[in-house]
Amino acid sequence: MTRNLEPWTLESNRRVVLEAIEIFGIERCMFASNFPVAMLRASFATIVEGIREIVAGFSPEDQQKLFSRNAARFYRIDVPG
Repeated sequence: MTRNLEPWTLESNRRVVLEAIEIFGIERCMFASNFPVAMLRASFATIVEGIREIVAGFSPEDQQKLFSRNAARFYRIDVPG
């Protein structure tokens, strides 16, 4: 059985991303992907750029939390600077 997969789009994911952040709070969210499976719908760059656009109105600090700081804290990774 084959499925016709729709491409990943900013608008089809905006609500889900923003609701997840609203429900869990920026302190408990982090960017992740399911690559390489996601390549069926979009390139990694398209997904990252889309998420960046979705959170463009967030403070720089909250964007850093989402894209790196929360993961570093959770996984106990010492990140310089």
